[in-house]
Amino acid sequence: MKVRSSARSQRRQTISRIILIALTLFLSPTSRLFAAEPLLVVNSALNMLTVPLWVAKEKGYFHKYGLDVDTIYIPSGTMGMQALLAGETKILAADGSSVVNARLRGAPVKIFIGMVNFYPNPFFSTPDVKSYADLKGKKIAVTRIGSSSYTATVMLMKKLGLEESRDYTILQLGSTQNRLAALTKGMIQGTTLSAPESVIAKNAGMKVLVSGSELAKLGITIQH
Repeated sequence: MKVRSSARSQRRQTISRIILIALTLFLSPTSRLFAAEPLLVVNSALNMLTVPLWVAKEKGYFHKYGLDVDTIYIPSGTMGMQALLAGETKILAADGSSVVNARLRGAPVKIFIGMVNFYPNPFFSTPDVKSYADLKGKKIAVTRIGSSSYTATVMLMKKLGLEESRDYTILQLGSTQNRLAALTKGMIQGTTLSAPESVIAKNAGMKVLVSGSELAKLGITIQH
């Protein structure tokens, strides 16, 4: 267990340094230009994918390279993109679908680093859902229309032979925490969850209908 924990810690530190270097190169040829200028980084999730941002900040990696970084949480990539386009931030840590949608509308935004090329969050359901077919007529939650959870969910349901509106209803419930609460209370019958909410869902008796590895095998590819 100690070996695994050490390996995970090393991976997080490595990813944090990669993000730090990318931010430095993206923002300026010389970090001294931004040494005294605060930089706000918006992140759209509170999960393992955004841990490198917090590690870089708490370990002082940003300051080491002349970056005065602060982070703020906005509970969806779609809303985070609105903040980016409004000029409230220069950097957004979110899903690729938000960037693609913005680019299609003519926004001058770009992806300069990615974490994974597939959707890693398992799809959970209430215990009464025994098979994919049982999702017909059910309510499935996402953060926002256009977000990664929405894009991945619609892609997954199509792979399973289910169409939005015709076979199931999409509810926009915001954060992972909100969707977990709705799932455990029976207000919805399915949603994707990231850690630590995925662990809480399992302990509460919720069912992993499609695992993260199964999502990858099904070809639910999305920049995240």
